[in-house]
Amino acid sequence: VENCLFRVPKYHFSNGSEFFSKKYFPMGGSEESEGPIALADITKTDFKNFLKTLYPLQISATLSLTRAEWISVLKLSTLWKFDKVRMLAISQLND
Repeated sequence: VENCLFRVPKYHFSNGSEFFSKKYFPMGGSEESEGPIALADITKTDFKNFLKTLYPLQISATLSLTRAEWISVLKLSTLWKFDKVRMLAISQLND
């Protein structure tokens, strides 16, 4: 993402997204067998905001993201078909 390498577990991407599971993990595979995935037209800021929802630093019932961060999350969750994350973002933006 913008010439920056993010090292994140594939679990949420392969299990939470129809887009990623079909395009990048069609055969499953282990963590070690997967190489980097280039995500064109995605900003580091949007990707970091999205990762906050998948891998929160604190375990709590709610995430403390700004409206702009939730918009980033909504944009990427819609693009990548993360339905549960998308619904969470919509819910947070409607509050």
